[in-house]
Amino acid sequence: MEKLTVRAARVEFVPALAGWTSLKELNISLPDKPMGAYPEGMETLVHLKKMELTGCFNNIEFPELSGCKKLEFVRITDRSMNRVPANMEALRSRVADFKLIAPYLIKPSE
Repeated sequence: MEKLTVRAARVEFVPALAGWTSLKELNISLPDKPMGAYPEGMETLVHLKKMELTGCFNNIEFPELSGCKKLEFVRITDRSMNRVPANMEALRSRVADFKLIAPYLIKPSE
């Protein structure tokens, strides 16, 4: 499988992604349910090129995705996040087309 799309208004869990190493595109949209964790196994998606996540992940720690070296495009939309997790900041620094849309994000004072 090269592409996985999950879109649901109400969902209790997102399937674990470990073992889906051939996945090239991941699109998860869970706009209404606060999630307690990002999908398990994201760090194993070594062929992933495109990732779009939409949801309410709050301020939970983002998975460490250093194994996803082929990532070219990342869009994360989170209505509840007010700070950028460290691993997400690391991903932003190495993915050229990275966009975080978080309306409640507290920007550091300059």
